[in-house]
Amino acid sequence: MLQYDEAELETRAPGDGLYGDAAAAAAAAAAGHGGVGGGLDGFPAGIPPQALLCPHCGRGYTHRSTLRRHLLSHTADKPYACGMCGYRAIQRSDVTRHMRTHTGEKPYPCPHCRHRASQSGDLDRHIVAVHSDLCLECRVCPHRAPTEASMVMHMRKKHA
Repeated sequence: MLQYDEAELETRAPGDGLYGDAAAAAAAAAAGHGGVGGGLDGFPAGIPPQALLCPHCGRGYTHRSTLRRHLLSHTADKPYACGMCGYRAIQRSDVTRHMRTHTGEKPYPCPHCRHRASQSGDLDRHIVAVHSDLCLECRVCPHRAPTEASMVMHMRKKHA
């Protein structure tokens, strides 16, 4: 099992395989392992190329906690299990979300109609698809966001 403790993450330095330089980030992006954003180097726009890189796949992260969580995906260890089926997960929140498939719980109500969703992302997609006239429009690109918070996140990731 691969394990990375806080001390190891703190003592790693640029060039040792955990922090990336521009060439490593570009190589990771070219290999399809870039970060979540639209930057040319595979990282979110505006994020410096000294971002944290996964030493296994080269995917870039800007926060140690996110990298730490991602590193677990490279192990077979999935400590959280669903009590109703064989589903296993790395994080407890994944099992909590999964349990809604068994219970039918839909805790996210649409503020514009009677629709309810089991995940917040599903609600966001519903609002953009059904209530697009009520969405916020990005002033830089054609993106539409259902809430101010999601527009702020869009602006940070895509237009920082």
